[in-house]
Amino acid sequence: MQRSRRLGFRLLLLIGGSLFAVLMGEVTFRTLHREPSQGQAWFAVDGPKVPPFELIYFMSSWPWMAQRQSLLQPRGWLPPGFQYRLGYENAKWDYFDKDGAVTYRINSLGFRDLEFSVTKQPDEWRVLTLGDSFTMGWGVQLEGSWPQQLEQLLRKGRTGPCEVINGGFATLSFTVGNADRWVALEGLRFKPDVVIIGFCLNDCGQIPMLSYPKVPNEAVLGSELLGELVHATKLRAAFSEQRDMSLIVKADPGIWNETQAGLQRLHTLLETNGIPMLVAILPMLSELGPKYPYAELHKMLRSFCATEHIHCLDLLPQFDGLDERSLWVHETDQHPNEKGTRVIASGIAAWLAEAKLAGR
Repeated sequence: MQRSRRLGFRLLLLIGGSLFAVLMGEVTFRTLHREPSQGQAWFAVDGPKVPPFELIYFMSSWPWMAQRQSLLQPRGWLPPGFQYRLGYENAKWDYFDKDGAVTYRINSLGFRDLEFSVTKQPDEWRVLTLGDSFTMGWGVQLEGSWPQQLEQLLRKGRTGPCEVINGGFATLSFTVGNADRWVALEGLRFKPDVVIIGFCLNDCGQIPMLSYPKVPNEAVLGSELLGELVHATKLRAAFSEQRDMSLIVKADPGIWNETQAGLQRLHTLLETNGIPMLVAILPMLSELGPKYPYAELHKMLRSFCATEHIHCLDLLPQFDGLDERSLWVHETDQHPNEKGTRVIASGIAAWLAEAKLAGR
């Protein structure tokens, strides 16, 4: 009888210890596991936070937005002199400031760029880049944007001056398919020797930057820890499936058709003026590797450019073997960080040199 009591007591201790361990695991998980913030903080250049509605009001009331006619001095359409900072929670890259932010300054000509002269210098090699947030340098300091890094690379190989104009978001259009009007009115007046389109895949359609499968994460039997374990199992199964983002475009090709027409117009305009044009395909930094779900979109764009005799550089091979998370601005923002933009700039610089379009 006494032996039975001892065994029963040990069993109770074992069960109690196991339950305690599970309970402590649950408490620890809930304490340490925090979903990253989905928001971004906006700051004035001198420090204080700025409510997002103030920026929205300012941007929507730009007086120059209605002035689409060409002026005496060519310009980009970002607000001249505008400055702000964009910050992230727990930002980890060393180029962020003490608030986890990067600074955006628009120069006097309406570009996110250093000040530069409208008039080309003698023997200057001038490159005009066009694109969206990937080209503007969203989430990196100005010197980390790929146009600025490209400028530094081209200057190393030249005896004369070199200027790479960052036209990201400066054409009054969020898609490269509508950039030709700005180039005709303003861009040609900067007398570029080469025009580079930083082509983001969302110019093909409603393409997400993050392709990861969405699997609901719910508690199991009231336990968030068990829910996370089940969620991880479901995620592994979902990631094993092959996804194809081109199906989004094929189901609704309107944006892609408009983009193709716009690139045709821009190519004709530049070709008439004797200016080479390069379409540089910027990969989405999501599921890089053999299951990369945007591959068919790259193929579609390469095929279009080949048909139209447009120079095309697919930068996807430049990212082979790289860890995508090491290339993100932040865990909530999959724009390329300085490491990613350096890969882009290096790939474009090598192509320009091979095509003998890097100046001398």
